[in-house]
Amino acid sequence: MQNNFVEQKLSSDDVFLEEELFTVFDVNSLYKSEISVPLKIENQERSLQLDTGCALSLAPQTFYEQFCSHIPLKPTAVRLSSYTGEKIQPLGQINVNVTYAGTQHSLPLLVVPQGSGVLFGRNWLRCIKLDWNNLPGIELPSFTTTAICSKISENKNTLDSLLSKYDEPFQPQIGCYTGDAVVLNE
Repeated sequence: MQNNFVEQKLSSDDVFLEEELFTVFDVNSLYKSEISVPLKIENQERSLQLDTGCALSLAPQTFYEQFCSHIPLKPTAVRLSSYTGEKIQPLGQINVNVTYAGTQHSLPLLVVPQGSGVLFGRNWLRCIKLDWNNLPGIELPSFTTTAICSKISENKNTLDSLLSKYDEPFQPQIGCYTGDAVVLNE
């Protein structure tokens, strides 16, 4: 898996006014151990790769042409730079209708010349509250809240049982040891 760095240079007309350097998953990678986000873009069922290292959501030109060509590309001042320093000029930006878990959003999507799939970046992550428990690719521990509470209750019962069985050392009054003599050595 290779990471790319994305340098974002924005004009004064853009929302963000400072230059930033971001890490982006290689959009051409064939590495398939990704976390997928199932959603609808322009009423089309899609599965996007979640990339928390990617500041902005990206789509390759082929995706744009197949699913979003009815939306005019707007010019963008964003400039991308790969990990190796190669400059990537986005073709433009579109705003797409995104539906996730019954909630609709109008979100920006950068269109880039190449890539193997759409990347769900941090800008979308700020707007969409993901159901992390049900995302393909997320492997959660097998325990549940019920199992944890059950284990705590079980441990409390064991502790109560031990305290009841051996209650003498836990009495409030001061006790006196009556067993064999004990010698402490250094």
